[in-house]
Amino acid sequence: MHTESNTTDVSAELERFTRACREKGTPVTHQRLAVYRVLLESVAHPDADTIFKQLRPQHLALSPATVYNTLELLEGLGLVKKVGSPGTSRRFDANRHPHHHLWCERCHSLTDVEFDAMPAVSLPPGVDFEVSDYTIQFSGLCAQCKDAGPASPFTTGDTR
Repeated sequence: MHTESNTTDVSAELERFTRACREKGTPVTHQRLAVYRVLLESVAHPDADTIFKQLRPQHLALSPATVYNTLELLEGLGLVKKVGSPGTSRRFDANRHPHHHLWCERCHSLTDVEFDAMPAVSLPPGVDFEVSDYTIQFSGLCAQCKDAGPASPFTTGDTR
């Protein structure tokens, strides 16, 4: 089992995105490339708002709509996936290698976990459903939160 791996060749992935956009007739802008770069370089699975706040100082013309639209474009091209995280906005993952997630219930960190062999999961007999993909999300406390002791009942834990 491995966590926090990010061995993505960012330049190659940006070039792949550029080719995919050109094939669709979609303009390749520095803003779209910047949004994708943030996702490629991040292991935190950022949401649209986090990406916007990170890029805004360098891209003054960037709007939240551009970030949202770019994320939808990237998802439509199969370059990123939406990742569900309880109680928060949708986050995005550019890691297309088979993996699962560790969700910290206190600090809301979302960490990739890769297994040497993916766990086998099958549906119960009689369920008529063709599975194309699946992910497992483990919920609990990350090492830092576990070591910090019990949470106060008044702590939200949202550190985004």
